[in-house]
Amino acid sequence: MLLLIKYMRRIGRYTISKLTGLGEGKVRRFLQQLVNSGLAQTTRGGTALTEHGLQYLNETLSRLNVLHIVILNNFPLASTKYTTLFYCTDLTHVLSRYCLEERDVAIRYGADGAVLMLVGRNGRISIPGVCSDLSAYSRPTYNIVSTYLRTGTDLVIATFSNNIYGAIRGGVALLYHLNAKLRELGESA
Repeated sequence: MLLLIKYMRRIGRYTISKLTGLGEGKVRRFLQQLVNSGLAQTTRGGTALTEHGLQYLNETLSRLNVLHIVILNNFPLASTKYTTLFYCTDLTHVLSRYCLEERDVAIRYGADGAVLMLVGRNGRISIPGVCSDLSAYSRPTYNIVSTYLRTGTDLVIATFSNNIYGAIRGGVALLYHLNAKLRELGESA
């Protein structure tokens, strides 16, 4: 929900309710909890994150190995309205072979689909089971994804949906899933 509020900059209860499928009463109580904890502020124009809320969100994303996030309309690989790109680090060694398990997690939590793209040390971007060089497979997709690359990125997760909340929620659920696998791997070592 914090990512949705951040992306929308200022958003009302009715819009949140419509996007999330939650009743306005639940949304009102949730927003009141955010306000009470100092993460958000509410005015007649809607709800926005406070500086403390932005800091909390950024720290949470950092703990999930996310370097940054980009939300786009009309991504070339997806026939949906919204795509959320999560640029990540240190998660590639917990991926399943063709990333189907990961796609299914994103779908289970609201995305219409997901694509995981590996970023090699040479900057080459590949999609497991689909292509070894995204620039040759889909130049428009490569151009968009590479535009936002930052040093240290080794995985880009694209989750998409016709509902912005579905794209965000599916991606966040997948991040928690991958980080749980990472913790399990660390505990078994």
